[in-house]
Amino acid sequence: MIKPLRKRHIQIWYSLAILIPAGIIGAWLVVPTPVRDKILNPPPSVAFPLLIKTVNRDAYTVSLRRMEDSSALQLEWVNHTALTSPSAIIYQIYPEKGINGPNGAALIGRIDSRGTYYFPLEKDSSVIHASFILYDIIHHRVTDRINF
Repeated sequence: MIKPLRKRHIQIWYSLAILIPAGIIGAWLVVPTPVRDKILNPPPSVAFPLLIKTVNRDAYTVSLRRMEDSSALQLEWVNHTALTSPSAIIYQIYPEKGINGPNGAALIGRIDSRGTYYFPLEKDSSVIHASFILYDIIHHRVTDRINF
């Protein structure tokens, strides 16, 4: 190598010796913090005091509850065993309007595994005779129908 090439070569190596550690430290500083598990449902709340109706199945129990002053309604879902699908969504359907599937139905919430889930419902007279479907979002099929 001639002298100008050696000089340029050493300059490049010195600059790399500074830039590579600076790049590693900069990349380490901009790594975002891990995201905590966020669920679609609100944090668990307490069950409303008055039980309106209940449907019992082998794997779960579904209940409609309301406040004493009838100001709010709630759907209570209690899983006794793990669901056969890893994740399922509950929709409220309206057969009187011709809505029998997830398209056009009202999204209630998501159920994952064992436990008790509480979902707020809209306050109207049709909720007392409500129909719900359990929809498997992975296989895109209705798993179960619950009619009160």
